[in-house]
Amino acid sequence: MCGGGPESCALTPVGLLCHHICDALFAAFDLHRYQAGLPFATSATEGPAATLEKTYLARSMRIELLNCFSSICLAALLQFTPLARVFLAQSNAPLSAWVLTIRWILLGSGFAAAGHQAVSGASSIIVSSLTAKATNGIPFKYRIFTSPYVANAFDAIPMPPHASLPLGVVLEPGSRGIIDGTPHEEGTWSIQLTASDAHRVDRTTYATLVLTVVPNPNQPPTLTLQPKSVTVTNGSSALLNGVASRVSALGYQWLFNEVALPGANTSALAFPFVSFTNAGNYRVIARNNFGSVTSAVATVTVIASQEIVLAVGSVSAVGGSLTFQVTGPPLADYIISVSPDWVQWTPVLTNSVTQGVLRFQEALESNRSARFYRASLAN
Repeated sequence: MCGGGPESCALTPVGLLCHHICDALFAAFDLHRYQAGLPFATSATEGPAATLEKTYLARSMRIELLNCFSSICLAALLQFTPLARVFLAQSNAPLSAWVLTIRWILLGSGFAAAGHQAVSGASSIIVSSLTAKATNGIPFKYRIFTSPYVANAFDAIPMPPHASLPLGVVLEPGSRGIIDGTPHEEGTWSIQLTASDAHRVDRTTYATLVLTVVPNPNQPPTLTLQPKSVTVTNGSSALLNGVASRVSALGYQWLFNEVALPGANTSALAFPFVSFTNAGNYRVIARNNFGSVTSAVATVTVIASQEIVLAVGSVSAVGGSLTFQVTGPPLADYIISVSPDWVQWTPVLTNSVTQGVLRFQEALESNRSARFYRASLAN
C-alpha cells in the first residue's frame, strides 16, 4: 500500500511502474506521429534543417521510449524482488550455485531499480532546438524535450522587450510541454523555458528559446502606412504616401475621387505644383497574387496663396532714394527681390512684418540701369 500523499505514492513500486508505463505510451504516440509524417513540434523551416531536426527529435523519442521500457522492467523487478527473496530465504532445500547466483542478481536488481528512480530527473537538460521559426497566420507547434529523463512540469516565460507570447500562441496546460497556436503578429521573442519534476527546485532546468515569426508571403497585402490628409497652398508641392507589406514596387494604384489615376502605381503620389483641380479625396489600393487592400481616404485641400498689394501711390524717388510701401497679411515674412529682365530675381531684403505694412527704401545710383522690384511672402 502507499500512504503519505501523491508524492509518496509515486515512489512506491506500483506507482513507479504506472508512471513509467504512461511515459512510455506518450513517447510511443509521439514517435508514431513523426514516423507517419504528421506535423508536430516544428521549429525549423521546410528543407534540410527541418529534416535534420525531425530526425534528431525522432531519435530522442526512441531513446526516451527505450528509457521508459527499461524503467518499466526495473520497476517490475523492484515489485517482485521482495517476493522472490522471501521465497528463497524460506526454502529449506540446499541452494545450488545457480540459485545463489539468481538470488544475488535479484538483490542487486532491487538496489539498481531503486537507485534509478532516486536520480531520475536530477541531471536532465532541455534538448529541444532553441531557435524556432513560425509564419504569421499559419498554425505552429513546438515541444519542450528533456534528456536523459522526461520532465512533467513546464513553463514558458517571455523575456523583455515582449511582455507576452506572440498573439495567438500559448503554452498548452498539462505536462506535455507544448507551445502552439496560430501567430498573428511578426517579430522575434526570447522565451525562458522551464522543465522540472513536479516543480521541484532541485529538479528544474532552464533554457532560452528564440522564436521568430516571419511574414506570410501567401497572404493578401497589409497596409503599414496610411496616407494622410494635407492642406496646401495653390502653386506649392505636396506628397501622399501609402505603404503595404507583401507588395511589389508597382503593385499600387491610386484613386482620385474613386477614379484610377493613370500612371500612379507606386507607394508615393507626388504633386510638384498643386492647383485647385487637385483638391479632392485620394485612396491607394495595394495588390498581390493573393488579394488586395484599400487604404483610408486622404483629402487634399488647396487654398489660395496670400496676395501682396503694392500701393502705387506710395512709390517715390526723391532725395536720391527709392521708397515704396508693401501691404499684406500681418505676422509674415516679406521678401523684396530685384530683376533686370523679369526672369532672374535676386532677394535684397527679408523682413518679419507684424502689422502687415513694410516700408522699403533704397539709394538710387545715377549710372545703374533700370531694374524691377517684386514683393512676396516667404513659405
